[in-house]
Amino acid sequence: MSSLLPLLLLGCAPETSPESDPLDTYDALNSFERWQEDDIVRDRILVQRRDGVRSNIRFQNQELTLLTDMDILDIQEVEIPEGVDYRDVLQDMWDSGEYTFAEPVLTRSIPDFDIMPFSGEFHRAPNDPYYQFQTNMDIVQATDITDTGSTVVVAVIDTGVATGGSDTPINMMTGYDFVNSDNDASDDQGHGTHVAGTIAQATNNGIGAIGVAPDVIIMPLKTLDAQGEGFSTDTILALEYALENGADVVNLSLGASSPSNGEEAAVDALVAAGVAVVAANGNDGLQTNGILYPAAYANSVAVSATDHQSVITDYSNAGPQTDLAAPGGDMDLADTNGDGVADQWTDTDGDGQPDGIIQETISNGSYNYYFFEGTSMATPHVAGAFAALMGVGATAAEAESFLKSTAIDLGAAGTDILYGHGEIRIQDAIAAYTAAQSGPQGISSLQAGDLIISEVMHNPEMVADYRGEWIEIYNNSGSELNLNGLQVDNGSDSGVTVGQQLIVADGEYVVLGVYASSVGNGGYSPDYIYNYGNLRLGKNTTLTLSNSTTTIDTLAYSSSTHDTSVAGASISLNSLVPSDADDASNWCTSTSTYGDGDLGTPGTANDVCISSTPLGSLSGGDLIISEVMVDPSAVSDFRGEWFEVYNNSGSVVDIDGLTVGCGGGNGFVVSGSTFVNNGERVLFAVRSNSLTNGGLTNVDVEYDYSVCSFSYVDSLSIGFGSTTFDSLSWTSSFPFASGNSMSLGTLNATANDSAGNWCAGSSTYGDGDVGTPGTSNDSCPLSTPLSSLNSGDLIISEVMVDPSAVSDF
Repeated sequence: MSSLLPLLLLGCAPETSPESDPLDTYDALNSFERWQEDDIVRDRILVQRRDGVRSNIRFQNQELTLLTDMDILDIQEVEIPEGVDYRDVLQDMWDSGEYTFAEPVLTRSIPDFDIMPFSGEFHRAPNDPYYQFQTNMDIVQATDITDTGSTVVVAVIDTGVATGGSDTPINMMTGYDFVNSDNDASDDQGHGTHVAGTIAQATNNGIGAIGVAPDVIIMPLKTLDAQGEGFSTDTILALEYALENGADVVNLSLGASSPSNGEEAAVDALVAAGVAVVAANGNDGLQTNGILYPAAYANSVAVSATDHQSVITDYSNAGPQTDLAAPGGDMDLADTNGDGVADQWTDTDGDGQPDGIIQETISNGSYNYYFFEGTSMATPHVAGAFAALMGVGATAAEAESFLKSTAIDLGAAGTDILYGHGEIRIQDAIAAYTAAQSGPQGISSLQAGDLIISEVMHNPEMVADYRGEWIEIYNNSGSELNLNGLQVDNGSDSGVTVGQQLIVADGEYVVLGVYASSVGNGGYSPDYIYNYGNLRLGKNTTLTLSNSTTTIDTLAYSSSTHDTSVAGASISLNSLVPSDADDASNWCTSTSTYGDGDLGTPGTANDVCISSTPLGSLSGGDLIISEVMVDPSAVSDFRGEWFEVYNNSGSVVDIDGLTVGCGGGNGFVVSGSTFVNNGERVLFAVRSNSLTNGGLTNVDVEYDYSVCSFSYVDSLSIGFGSTTFDSLSWTSSFPFASGNSMSLGTLNATANDSAGNWCAGSSTYGDGDVGTPGTSNDSCPLSTPLSSLNSGDLIISEVMVDPSAVSDF
């Protein structure tokens, strides 16, 4: 059973380590080795289609049963048909190239743990009597906080939260129970209630213990059952719920050694929306061998556990993803007389009690105060710290920055794998944030031209519109700006108002996008996320940037004034002068590729508009068929065939409208602008996805195998209108070998009519086939036939007659 991180309490570190380091296996996309066998649920999988069409989730042309549809994250859970191996389904989906990801549902669970009930007496009398046993709260400066997170919502994704005790967090909202599918997220295990207590136990009420940020609103989300076990599907659903229902901070005191693309996409979406996601490193005692997921994801804040002397605990996992450390307790329980009750423990602070983290929780249906230990307990200290900082106005990103910059550096100097940036000091972080609030200029004083709409992706191709649209804005004001409050309107929908701090330096770009996760939005990361339904971008759209009084910039684009015809390409402003933006001639189709293959430069300097020669101005020989892959061996024909065309015209050519004739099919016409520089090549391929086409990574034009396929006796032609630029007919006399392209040695439209000017490619590309797709061809070797040789032209120069190291033969 995989350990979900909580670990919690006291528990000793297990004697054995996981079979492999999850940090080493995570990068192996589309590989079964990514997951521990014990973590895999074999009758369900999670998928995300690139086109977003849920009805097209299929295996062998059979539509799979949809079990769960996560609309916001666009992730679906589907059922594996009875008698079918989940591996076969996943492999088929990976091979298709139609899915952003496909993975098994994974188990999530809490390992066995011990608990130590409080049984002492208090000797000093602050308002909360058990505060005297909370050295951990003094360490992190929780008692110095004046604003303790009012209005901030913290989602606790765990075993639920029980509220029947005497010291329950005072601000509880209705959450959701994903285990039992109802609105009662009560805790029947105890772990989640203890975690919530550290964040927000009722404080200054004369009862029990204190919390880090007692004024926060706890959103209980139950994903683990009474045994502390659950599934990645429920974790993802809970993350989506938190995103959709206003969480500001998420606490994940759980984990496992197997990563989930869906889980990571959900974390990415939350962080992109301005939510802090805090997760526990794990309690396997692997201090140098890696941390668990979700803490190991790039956008999670990963937390290790320290003891009451600010030393990393023996049970805490650690690794390069560690961000911060916080007290997790270190009781070192022992039963010396064998009666099953711990009678020895660590007491470094001299309070007569174990060095654990005390909070009220439920166990076996009864409420009491318990000492727990684990990175599960360290994590809510950090989640509460985020809430306290966000309560005084910090964004999640700012809170993270100030918590890291004010943390106490422990262990090796600087950031390290055990403590990350160090052990948190909450009040120091709040003070540093408050001191820094002279801040960048706001938008209220901006004038027309201070912001410029510089690039628009209105028709993404690699993903559906509702995932891939974006707008780029350039700061032309002369100073750093905070765009909080900026209004963006399209003339038809309700529009978007930026609702958080959004800092952009002078002369830099900021990107507003529909979909947060780079896994699902085409492969880039926007700076601000908006709702697709509030700001849809069409081919005839007028965009306006404004504050409450001033129109800062307007862009009216349409198919008649701007080139909006290329699917998957942004329209890009060539000149960052405000007056130039109103001239359609200063806008062009982007040519740079980003992410998964769409064209644009989101967040960076725009492409320069290209002045190209139209196809109608070209003559025969200006474009040359220079290389053809007839028989790929690394993948099947219908995935791996390709051909290359060389630009011999002397100028930049846009091949939009190029007619391709194929002897093995009906041929096709290139649709959409593709620019080819003089002396360079354009690559046509059956598939553009390098995972399935044999490793081609620079495909310019994708075509359908059914309309253009090659055999050993075939033909190919390229032209426009009545002009044929080049044609090629090949027979078995041409140099063919399975897995080798045939490559033109002399780049001339008449030379390629002779088999003698072609040779088999010799350079290896991608998955092992041979050729030079999209780059300069291999030189064809010049050889003399044997029939032309004379006596003495070949000489026997050395002979081994009698080897002694081995027998003659």
